[in-house]
Amino acid sequence: MRTIVKGPGTLYLGKQGENLARELAFPETAAWAAELGAGTVQLLCRPPDGGRAYPAALELEEDGTAVWPISAADVAQPGCGCCELRWCAGDRVVKSRTYATYVAEGLTPGGGDPWADYLEKVLAAGASALEAAARAENAAVHSPIIRDGSWWVWDPALGDYTDTGSGVSGGGEGGTLDHRALTHRDGENQHPIASITGLAEAVGSIPPPTRPITNIELEELMHE
Repeated sequence: MRTIVKGPGTLYLGKQGENLARELAFPETAAWAAELGAGTVQLLCRPPDGGRAYPAALELEEDGTAVWPISAADVAQPGCGCCELRWCAGDRVVKSRTYATYVAEGLTPGGGDPWADYLEKVLAAGASALEAAARAENAAVHSPIIRDGSWWVWDPALGDYTDTGSGVSGGGEGGTLDHRALTHRDGENQHPIASITGLAEAVGSIPPPTRPITNIELEELMHE
């Protein structure tokens, strides 16, 4: 069950012993992001027994809404507590809102440590980030290759290259982008100057003649 928090007041977290039975959504965090710029959202909760405050494990949706899934650790103690929603820029808290919280007493006691629940979410997020980084590094090391006239890309799940089915433009079967491996290189117009590395620059470096050559001089050169 989702409850949209629309303003200050008392937040009903649920009954002692419940686990992920409800969630609280804070749409104001999206407005804070638009108003205050880049930052992070935090939610500090003080349990009803007056224990030390702990950071709740929030989930941030695409529209900027912060969502608090209420776990068994959050409702372990019945009674009235409080929480504070914060927008932080670096080490500074630039905006905050405080709420009262209430947990109803259940027939069975709650359980769990809210700090352990929070750390579990942090560790899971860290593991996911490391896995994503490993995939990115793996893709960078195994760049796409040309094989049998089409592009092949690395598939980390298979540990090998797979055919994309996309043919190499201008290559055809057994195509290549290396002009040194082309066939029929002796045909007409097979070697445009621009496609041969350094040729255009070399031709451009030839100095112009200092004076036109005469026909007589040309014949003498041909018969030398």
